[in-house]
Amino acid sequence: MKKNFTDFAICLTKFLTDYLPHQRGYLPNTVVSYKDAMKIFLVFLSENGTDINSFVISDFNRDIVMEFLKELRKKNNSLRTANHRLSVLKEFAKFCQIESPENMATLQGIINIKSMREKSKEVGFLSQENMSRLINKPDIRSRNGLRHKAILCFLYDTAARVSEACNIRVRDISFGTAPTVKIYGKGNKIRIIPMSENIQPLLKSYIKKFDRKSDDYLFVNKQNDQITRSGIEYIIDKYVELICLKDPFFCSKVSPHMFRHSRAVHMVDAEIPIAYIRDFLGHENISTTMIYAKVSLKTKKKEISKISNLIDSESKYMPQLAEENDLLKFLSNFKVQDL
Repeated sequence: MKKNFTDFAICLTKFLTDYLPHQRGYLPNTVVSYKDAMKIFLVFLSENGTDINSFVISDFNRDIVMEFLKELRKKNNSLRTANHRLSVLKEFAKFCQIESPENMATLQGIINIKSMREKSKEVGFLSQENMSRLINKPDIRSRNGLRHKAILCFLYDTAARVSEACNIRVRDISFGTAPTVKIYGKGNKIRIIPMSENIQPLLKSYIKKFDRKSDDYLFVNKQNDQITRSGIEYIIDKYVELICLKDPFFCSKVSPHMFRHSRAVHMVDAEIPIAYIRDFLGHENISTTMIYAKVSLKTKKKEISKISNLIDSESKYMPQLAEENDLLKFLSNFKVQDL
């Protein structure tokens, strides 16, 4: 007997297998994150007494999504996580409007749900000195040390997101007098960015040592498979821990994204135009890039020193201490008219 599928199940299948990867061009990692969010939503429905096999689009409404968001917060999910889940459900609701226009009014109730306001988080980054200590910590005389250093240096040099670094293939690297890398960013948008000359011999040595071919993924794990986010996190944690053994004041938690943040802040410190930094990072809006200008200590100090020159030196108005630096003598000779 032929099994009947609900309109919700049919739409969800099309959403994940056709709309996101083919019509929107989302990368596999993004599609997986959408799938995981929808799976969590279905688990919520099931745990609250809903038969998900009979759940239809007309049941998919604002009230049930709001209850889902409340449940996420009860389970101590961060605002950022809850907002991501909401954005996925809103994107799915927009897709359902096309497939099921008779439910448009109900679906628009979901689409109009406002994201919860998040507190702005301070950008975490390492100083140039500490970043140098970290990326140069691996011993390239060993096979794993060479692999680890190539990964750490690439993350910093290119400011690539960890998902972007995992998906780089050897053919995306262009060596020569002006080495570049082709990066496939969010929404499958491509950006070609320059690499420093210093990283070129390191990557060449790594590619040769690990026998990476043109179509191969550039970075691999111990099993010679494509490296994952967790694999890169493990490598970073390993060398941070080694540094902390001798220097307990070194940042104890360094995420892969801190390499990207650090590179951006250091570019601001080097007075590279913010528009170039935006293109380098692959930001759509320059306001996103401006956050790095706000956290650049060097830039802050430089700008503050400019206006400090408007203030006359304190010594111009202060009576001078006696040459022998005798405070009592100074106080006894001090007169109000000296002010």
